[in-house]
Amino acid sequence: MLVKTPKSPPRPTLRRMVLAAAALGALGGSLLWAAQPAAPECWAGFEAPDRAALAREHAGAQARWQDAGLRDYRYDLIRSSAPDVPPQPETVTVRGGEGGVSALLAELGATITALGPCQTLTVRYDPQLSYPLEASFADQSKHVADHSWSYRVSSLRAVP
Repeated sequence: MLVKTPKSPPRPTLRRMVLAAAALGALGGSLLWAAQPAAPECWAGFEAPDRAALAREHAGAQARWQDAGLRDYRYDLIRSSAPDVPPQPETVTVRGGEGGVSALLAELGATITALGPCQTLTVRYDPQLSYPLEASFADQSKHVADHSWSYRVSSLRAVP
């Protein structure tokens, strides 16, 4: 007799969180698009980010990271997705420059492009190598229940 073991739900990754954020932005910041008013309602005190400034800062950081030419490195990453997922620390090792910081920068670029009217993104870049030290996203729409994510990169170092 064959017994199937139920699969655990997939672990949220930064990529899944960014794709979810992009999907929410495409839906006007709400999964309840059918009942959403024409103009999105943001929570009181919401201040929209300067998307053009975010994009310029990101493009500069991405260019400086590429110019640094670091291809083999390791860093510590802590991700969190509010409210129901505890922080997920991990150590990331990159060989040959594929993935790692380049992937984080690409995902941040996609998030900046897809920011909805009630969504915020804050990013702090390393002053020397321009990799993202911290990033946090929040949806401040009254029609979305506590959608946010953040991550922190630390201890980036070259590996032989």
